[in-house]
Amino acid sequence: MHTVRHAIALSDPDPLRRLKLQEFFAKWYGDQFTVVPTARAEDTEQVVDALTQEGIDVVLVAAVGDEPSASAVLERAGAAEGEPGRLWLVPDSEGEAVAPHDSAPARLPFTTDTLAELDPRVVDDAIADWWEHATADQRDGLGEVTVRAPHRSAKAFEIRAFLSGSGFVIKWQKPQPATDENVYVTVPGVKEPLKNPSLARLAVALKLVDPAEDNAWFDIIIVGGGPAGLSAAVYAGTEGLKTLVIEDDVPGGQVGPSTEIANYFGFPDGIAGFELARRALKQARKYKVAWQPAHQAAALRIGDAEKPHEVTVGGTETHTYKAGAVVLASGLKPTRMDVPGLKPLLGRGVYYSALAVDAPETTGDRVAIVGGGNSAGQAALHFAKYAKDVTVIIRGDSIKAKMSDYLVKRIEAQKNIHVWTNSNVSRCKPDAGNTLASLEITHNQTDEVRYLDARWLYLMLGGKPDIDWVGKEAKDRIAVSALTGAVLTGMNIPGHAEELLKVAGLARKEGEKLGYTGDKLARHIETAVQKVRAANNQTSIPGVYAAGDVQYGVPPRVGSAVGQGAAVLGELFRYIAKYPHLFPSFKPKS
Repeated sequence: MHTVRHAIALSDPDPLRRLKLQEFFAKWYGDQFTVVPTARAEDTEQVVDALTQEGIDVVLVAAVGDEPSASAVLERAGAAEGEPGRLWLVPDSEGEAVAPHDSAPARLPFTTDTLAELDPRVVDDAIADWWEHATADQRDGLGEVTVRAPHRSAKAFEIRAFLSGSGFVIKWQKPQPATDENVYVTVPGVKEPLKNPSLARLAVALKLVDPAEDNAWFDIIIVGGGPAGLSAAVYAGTEGLKTLVIEDDVPGGQVGPSTEIANYFGFPDGIAGFELARRALKQARKYKVAWQPAHQAAALRIGDAEKPHEVTVGGTETHTYKAGAVVLASGLKPTRMDVPGLKPLLGRGVYYSALAVDAPETTGDRVAIVGGGNSAGQAALHFAKYAKDVTVIIRGDSIKAKMSDYLVKRIEAQKNIHVWTNSNVSRCKPDAGNTLASLEITHNQTDEVRYLDARWLYLMLGGKPDIDWVGKEAKDRIAVSALTGAVLTGMNIPGHAEELLKVAGLARKEGEKLGYTGDKLARHIETAVQKVRAANNQTSIPGVYAAGDVQYGVPPRVGSAVGQGAAVLGELFRYIAKYPHLFPSFKPKS
């Protein structure tokens, strides 16, 4: 990744509001730009001048206040060399956001309640306005992409998240005609706009995929770019291992859509899932970890003591890579719901993830969320800030069964959140425009049917461990739980405990023959057991590890996944010491 050499200047005389706005800008633009807060017009002008003198280009000046005060800031800062984009943030105001036009700055109204969830598209356009007038030197390290899409398009924001986290300035265009629901992405150097591109196609078109030759040999391949996979990648990179991460989507996995992770260590004010993931990816790439986003691991060919494992990867092309070790961090495959009327409404009011930027669009509407885990609870609280009300629908008796206590208490205290227990969505009904209009809800014990006029339905159903990609041959050899399908590791590997008891018994007899007693005998037995004991994250296949949601017995929490990812590296070096010839960075020179 490029070194950050661009900045956003944020001017607001209110210190508390300025801090919250700074968090918003850091969330959406922190990977690309340094955010520098100021209080007064003269301070902003001096900051822009000072940054320019240091070779840092200011891409945007955002000023908060009434029209005279904001104009004073924008005019003084705009007079500096480089002519940054300009954004007027109108506090305690409602109305439509306005993109920059002619000589007028972009205008973005907001209220204190919606401060942290401002729509980034107007900000994107203001930065794109700077791009249009910037020199080639000022643009260095950034690219520009144009996205034409409808406002409510979840795919457009999936693409936006992917682009902004990858160092691109984004210019938005409205659909032409207005009824066109497709997403078009214009990429530099590509003649025609990409229509509804897959992230793999987009990643390749933008040259974001770290190239690797077919049959390239890595020390470790990590399949999955969620918290567990990225944690393993960071530790592998810092240890100097030649590392490749394969991610079939964007960084973050299941945690990506979470608007607030309130119980993650070290973040007393919480942190958004995607922000955490972006930070982790940036950290991993700092240590030269190869990253292949929007690519799908398609097969695992198991190696042995003489030859490495092989992973087949599909994207726009298919490649096979080798590695001494492979980490299964592929998380969960989302559970899909199949009820009458649902499929035609996907993307038209029905979604399998809850994007934070969707929330303001639900103002005055009813929202339904299916699911009783932490992600569902976080989404319910976030959407309740805007929606008329939010109904959480669960199959069980209580949300306390799977949700953290801090979320349960907040939901119980929120007057416009209702929880319907022992219930299932049994039908989705469209309106005349073929968007979601209402839901049929059936009580799973009494068969009573209720109706909910919800225009938004978010399905947050969890999922099952995603290991089907390894292929039949590998799957037959990887031990999994018969109950959950999760990968069994360490002492949970079938027969492993019995094997250790047998080794311990033989070691005891051997030690006693040698005359060992007491602590000396105990050390002899423990040494023998440790030589054959499977590492805690090791699967039934030597050199193949599991971490995160795919691993049996790991609590479904971000902290657990991060810890397990890090633990893999602590265990791996024992395997490297035994088979150094399988690892390019440790392979003995002939």
